[in-house]
Parts: sequence; structure tokens; C-alpha cells
Amino acid sequence: MIRVPFAVYAEFKSIVKPIVNCEPSDEKSFTSQFQKHVPCGFCYIIVCSLGDDIRAREPVIYRAESEAEDVSQIFVEMLEKDIEKIHKEFDFAKKMIFTEEDKKVHKESENCWICGLSLKKDVVRDHCHFTGKYRGAAH
Repeated sequence: MIRVPFAVYAEFKSIVKPIVNCEPSDEKSFTSQFQKHVPCGFCYIIVCSLGDDIRAREPVIYRAESEAEDVSQIFVEMLEKDIEKIHKEFDFAKKMIFTEEDKKVHKESENCWICGLSLKKDVVRDHCHFTGKYRGAAH
């Protein structure tokens, strides 16, 4: 129900190499493997759904210079660094912005804005930890 603030879209490019050592067996279950995909590059972009006030990230493009490179490991390391930068850049505990209109809406709320079920006495004010905006009454 709640959009994630950041999403990563990634794509790998691979070289397809034949596998020649596959031996089928009548006695055991087996998978007939005939090729291996060896990563040789990747591209990813981190997209933010919080609005125009947060700048877009540039796409990351990487091409291996040799077959000896562990492209999958390089992908993980680069992505981890970018995520650490995002974590440091944003204060993940912004105080809630709760306007007079928000107070009125909250007081009149009968159902949870997330699941739609009746709130009864179990009511809290839900807000976005990135923007501070009040989202609605919730369980």
C-alpha cells in the first residue's frame, strides 16, 4: 500500500559460454546444462518516488575489462556504496508535519488509511519519515 521511497532497476549483460561436461543419468534426476552466462557488465539506476524536490540519480554503467573480473561482486559493492550515500544524505527520522486540516481529518477518521479496516480505539498518526508529511490514521 505504501510506495517505497527508492527503487533500483538493474540489468546485467552476459557472455554465453558452452558447457561440455554434462553427463545425463538414467538413475538420477538431472538438468541438462549446455551453456553458462558469464556476467560482463551491468547498468543500474536508483529512482526516487518522493517527488521533484529530491534530485534524480545518474545511471551507473560498468563494463568488465577482462574475464577475470567478478562483475557480480563489483555490482554489489557499487550498489552498496550508492545506498550508503543515500542513507547519509537523508534524515530518516523527520518530524511529522501535522497541520490543522490534518488534525481534523485524523479526528474524523474511522478506518485505517492503509488497510481500510475499522480503527476502533487503536489509532496512530502515520507519516512519511523522509518528507514528514502526515499520511493518515492507522492502526
